[in-house]
Amino acid sequence: TFPGNPLALKRVFNNLFSNILKYGEKKQPVKAAFSMENGHWRLALRNHVKQSDRTVESNRIGLKSVEKILALHGGSVYSLQAGEVFSVEVTV
Repeated sequence: TFPGNPLALKRVFNNLFSNILKYGEKKQPVKAAFSMENGHWRLALRNHVKQSDRTVESNRIGLKSVEKILALHGGSVYSLQAGEVFSVEVTV
């Protein structure tokens, strides 16, 4: 059992996966890795960004929301877009 607000954590996953569906290149696979260690979990996602969205400035509202929710749970989020590849890692 994970001590936390299940609805808030569901929102974290909804935000991350909706961003992949919205901005991800459908022809490229999404790579996901999940691990647990010492009662903490880590989820890493990596996908290619659609060609049309690579140069679009994002306001990052979804990621800011994820960051706030994870901070309330003692976790963190790290994201990086390098060229056509977007990576995000969340830890709680």
